[in-house]
Amino acid sequence: MPNTVTLNIIKGPVKGQKHVFDEHDTLVFGRLSDCKIRLPDTDLTVSRHHFLLEVTPPNACLRDLGSKNGTYVNGTKFGGRQIDETPEEGAQRQYPQIDLKDGDEVRIGKTVITVSVEVPVRCVACGEELENAKLTQALMEDGSYLCSKCQGKGVKTLKDVPAPAMVTCLNCGEDVSGEASPHVTGGYLCLKCRELAQEQIVDPMDMIKAMLKEARMEKGQDLNIPEYEVIKKLGQGGMGAVYLVRHKRDGKKAALKIMLPRAEVSVKARIKFNREIELMHILQHPNIVEYYKHGTVGGIYYFLMEFCEGGSVADLAKKHGGRLDVETATRIMLQALVGLAFAHKQDIIHRDLKPQNILLTSTKKDSIAKIADMGLAKNYQQAGYSGVTGKEFAGTVPFMPREQVSDFKFYKPVSDVWAMGATFYNMLTGRYPRLTKPKQDPFVGILQNPVIPIRDVDASIPTAVAEVIDHALRDSIKKRYQHADELRIALERAL
Repeated sequence: MPNTVTLNIIKGPVKGQKHVFDEHDTLVFGRLSDCKIRLPDTDLTVSRHHFLLEVTPPNACLRDLGSKNGTYVNGTKFGGRQIDETPEEGAQRQYPQIDLKDGDEVRIGKTVITVSVEVPVRCVACGEELENAKLTQALMEDGSYLCSKCQGKGVKTLKDVPAPAMVTCLNCGEDVSGEASPHVTGGYLCLKCRELAQEQIVDPMDMIKAMLKEARMEKGQDLNIPEYEVIKKLGQGGMGAVYLVRHKRDGKKAALKIMLPRAEVSVKARIKFNREIELMHILQHPNIVEYYKHGTVGGIYYFLMEFCEGGSVADLAKKHGGRLDVETATRIMLQALVGLAFAHKQDIIHRDLKPQNILLTSTKKDSIAKIADMGLAKNYQQAGYSGVTGKEFAGTVPFMPREQVSDFKFYKPVSDVWAMGATFYNMLTGRYPRLTKPKQDPFVGILQNPVIPIRDVDASIPTAVAEVIDHALRDSIKKRYQHADELRIALERAL
């Protein structure tokens, strides 16, 4: 059984509902139709969008969205507007996030929700799942667990575990008799799955040390990627940093992206993540940044990718005063859409499209646009490495479609289309599609603020092009272009 977070609604209008999360997901609680836990309109103690919950089992984080009456966790009130504030005024402020744990009680008006967190523990010798009540007796000196049956055989430490006559890999089920050693998290892994798991053990101190090393990394120290030397840092984002590196033998440059895990994930999640990252090899396309390899060094994930001399579209726009002319922006967008359409046909979605993730091969006018980090953010989040986002989304929020917050698991090619529309909008205007208010909670903005038609911002943009952008940015999923190729064809026709 995987790590799970369960919400049990024990009181209120929707009493009896149970919501179980076993992978990264988001949930909005409130009275509107886009809420996963929706209460009837007659329950006025609950706001339209009351709170946002993000789950990366076994972690869960709740965030009040400027509700009228606040959200109570174990009797303590979080959020809530002042008596004289309107919903719009209350939403101007950001409210604290609350980390939920097993046994917590959440109360919103008449509704009471209990939180249950389960983290299964297995016997390191036989792989049997242990009951919570027996964990104290099962804990060994080295931090692993051993069931009473195996303890009866005289085993005291991991080294003492005898090799069973017949054992299967806990991930793929293959016979690993005589091949694999026991895994500290319980059970056995075959050699292939052990390699895929990459033994990523995350410790908070390791993360702090890794971050302190970054200044020395710029000089090529402490980040020892075989065959490569670090030249300089190119940039830093929510999940990590990017460095320019050079191959020691042939001198070929590459981009090295490091990602600092914010959570420890299960062996199966690690294996699934690494297997899906390997699929990036199939994305060989002129308009997608080429992926070379990945691995781990000192608790840090690294990815080696093609280096694009021209930098990002965001860099290009900055050089031109924050926006691009229609001809340049359209040329870049059409090329990027060709690459995105190719990925969509391989059933791979991006989930983090923005000007920073469209790169250019050179600084010349005939440079080629390429989409970077194709599928990386999606896989990283779903595996659980990014932990609960918190403020991590700060730089990406303006390019997120509404469904990415209200129904995270829904995210499909049509959602990438919205993000590409927002990227095109930003390239042409230097602004974001949604109406933004000072100090407003960014997630409230996504859920409630309308998209401003692009010609209301810049009337000089050709009407036909503007109509394509506005269509791509519709909040109604059914009324939007459904995939990248559809958006590309519409844009070509508008020229």
